[in-house]
Amino acid sequence: MRTKATTIWTAIVLVALVFGCATGPIYRPGREHRTINAAEYEVAIQKSGRVDVILRSGQVVLANAQPMVWYAGDRAPRALPIMGERTMRQQVNDRLGQGQGIVYGHRQCEWAIRVYPDKPFFTVQVAYTNTGRRPVKIQALSPFYLGRANRGAVSLGADPVSAVFLQNPSPFPGPPQPPAITSGAGEGLWYLAGFNPASRQTLVAGFLTSDTGYGALRMEQTDNAPPGLYDHFEAMCYFDPPVEVPPGGRVESEVFYISVAERNPLEGLERYGHAVAAVNEVPIRKPPLPHASTALAGKQLSEQAVLAEMD
Repeated sequence: MRTKATTIWTAIVLVALVFGCATGPIYRPGREHRTINAAEYEVAIQKSGRVDVILRSGQVVLANAQPMVWYAGDRAPRALPIMGERTMRQQVNDRLGQGQGIVYGHRQCEWAIRVYPDKPFFTVQVAYTNTGRRPVKIQALSPFYLGRANRGAVSLGADPVSAVFLQNPSPFPGPPQPPAITSGAGEGLWYLAGFNPASRQTLVAGFLTSDTGYGALRMEQTDNAPPGLYDHFEAMCYFDPPVEVPPGGRVESEVFYISVAERNPLEGLERYGHAVAAVNEVPIRKPPLPHASTALAGKQLSEQAVLAEMD
């Protein structure tokens, strides 16, 4: 009788697990400390403070994310101290909408993650406070970093070999750099968009502000990357020249935007553009100007008119 009851309960548990994985996020007992839910994804904060982002299908899109600081003179950035137990929830009501957030406060680091439940994106920002007795110089802050050192990973679904990236050209002096489509790895200033046609999965990421530094992104598969995953993703906010932070002083990164649940990259890029406009209070022209040239505004659009303007 006891054996039969045990068998029945085992079957019930297995059925619950199967249906739970099909409709909700994957939970890892002992790792997650708290979560923030959105309509299409979930942000899970581990006890270590690192962050996973999980689609409702159960797929972990971003794993082991954390903030970083890059001191002037160092060869590479360092992890900022974070702890899942030192997090606080907060209400979010800003130019992107209403939602909820998690704020970390531990030693030099304050890391804020803001989720908008009805939207496919979230934002992150990190602040560094000099708790030492001497000034320090910082050349970059990363509000979101995944790398080999912290076993970070990004998943764009099955068959990532077919994934392509839209790179944003550099605005700095030098040879002209038109936007480019690449494969295998992508990098760009301010924003980066990745799309896997095999899985129809899109990732759009970019900085929303440019008040004190400029943003650069990179995503790649290194030689030691696990099968099907990108093991390096960084969003760096550079200060040029490096900013000096006195004892007790504070410096913030620019606001970083990540969209993980877009239907296609074009909609994702358009949503990112609207977010940049909203945060910076840029008026959106309705209807928008033609992309070919502002000289075509108010004219009757036709193939002949566009070709003449291109000439």
